[in-house]
Amino acid sequence: MTRGRRLVEAFAAAASRYAPEDEPRKRALLADLEGVAVRDAGTLLRLHEALCFLQAYPDNAKMLEHVDRALERFGARVHRLGTAARPRLHDSGVTHTILDYPFGFPMARWLAARFPRESDVAWPAFADADRLDETLSLLATAAEGDAFSEGGSAGGSGFASPRAAAEVFLMLPGSSPAPDRRLRATGVSALVARYVAREFSGDRARATRDSVDRVARMLGVRRRAAWPSAERRAFERLSLVAALVPDLSAWSLAERRALLSVMRAKGSGSEMAYARRLDGHRRLRRSLEALARA
Repeated sequence: MTRGRRLVEAFAAAASRYAPEDEPRKRALLADLEGVAVRDAGTLLRLHEALCFLQAYPDNAKMLEHVDRALERFGARVHRLGTAARPRLHDSGVTHTILDYPFGFPMARWLAARFPRESDVAWPAFADADRLDETLSLLATAAEGDAFSEGGSAGGSGFASPRAAAEVFLMLPGSSPAPDRRLRATGVSALVARYVAREFSGDRARATRDSVDRVARMLGVRRRAAWPSAERRAFERLSLVAALVPDLSAWSLAERRALLSVMRAKGSGSEMAYARRLDGHRRLRRSLEALARA
């Protein structure tokens, strides 16, 4: 095992621990990692996940500064992977990598305007030429072009998103057209932080154990040991979010199974698969938005 991988594994293992002695150890590991190249794509993804977790749940403001700095420099790590290893981060959501998603027309247009050099149509994945001809003919006239205004087209074609360097919002049918009014990841993090402080006196490890047990029972999960380790980690982290939903046990079997699919997809390595399942779970989104407004 290389030194870079040993450091990443140690840092990832320490990321979710919050005893007094863990914070200086995390900072020491981050300092050691600054001068070490990580040449393996899987190991680099593991480091990115641990950094994103600590960005959402830092020990303190100083730790957040260290994590933010490490993430700001992450693009250089991706480039040092080389052209052979970099494609293995496809659809991971890591900065300076490619994320493919079939965005609808309003979002695709926003991305093209905001990130013109980093966005493109995934033509090799596009096979419906007749539909494209129909769409272009509509766009050719002002009257028909109105149908494709910001509130219009529900159809979408394959569209490669910008390299994941900024937060973006996917506007779904029936949702608020204003991105700044959408539920943000930071809003969910704040809900979790308040939950941990209120119910567990700030003990995140105990909150995680309790949430995993309760959510697993409500979702009918009995054997997680056979899951890939990334899926187990994703389930543990998202259990803190699922535990916020007060009526989760009353959800239909289909809704609970869909939530389990969302949680496991987060650990699948494909942000596209995760985003599709998350976007499709309307009850989860409505529940979290209601909690944020409360």
